[in-house]
Amino acid sequence: MAIPPHIIRQLERIEPDAQFSGGLPQVVSSSGKTYFVKTGSPRERKQYVGEAESLRAMALAAPGLVPSLLAFGFVDENGEEIDDDDDDAAGGGSGRPYFISEFKDLSPLTERSGAVLGKRLATEMHDYASPDGRRYGFGVPTFCGGTRLRNGWYETWEGCFDVLIGDLLAALEKRGGRYSELYRRGQEVRQRRVPSPPPPLAVSSSHKLISFFLLD
Repeated sequence: MAIPPHIIRQLERIEPDAQFSGGLPQVVSSSGKTYFVKTGSPRERKQYVGEAESLRAMALAAPGLVPSLLAFGFVDENGEEIDDDDDDAAGGGSGRPYFISEFKDLSPLTERSGAVLGKRLATEMHDYASPDGRRYGFGVPTFCGGTRLRNGWYETWEGCFDVLIGDLLAALEKRGGRYSELYRRGQEVRQRRVPSPPPPLAVSSSHKLISFFLLD
């Protein structure tokens, strides 16, 4: 896909003196930097918001572990930037979202890099405490494929998990048919695990104890 004019304008704000080539989703600048770029339709607005806010949150918890979010916003049908703050639960907003981030060229994990990644996930990502004191959950809806997860903030992990798994199971129940058995089994897990989660597993790293729940 060719680079849309409104994306070129955003890239020029990031690198004012560069030229850009390639096409979405991978754009290369004359400086040698590579960017991950994508655009969406108005109905995908919530997915883009969830992805952008997730990257911002993960970058705060573990700097450098995820791609840096460089530009995010909405344009109208003419490609002009607009404020799109419609918070309608169904998706809302008339603007088309765009998203520009750092491009990370991933390669297979070695034993050493896998150990480093695991340590960072445990001691940074999962041990991160929100600066505003919020505990479990997330502030905006996110998506698992096309499935919307409403999220929200909860005082306990049990409450957070119950809403998460409950929303997924409700979607399966609506589909019915071949999903009925999966829904039934999911409800069994929900009733068994949510009221009585297993004991926390303590992992010692750099003289810190990290506790997390195993959900099988």
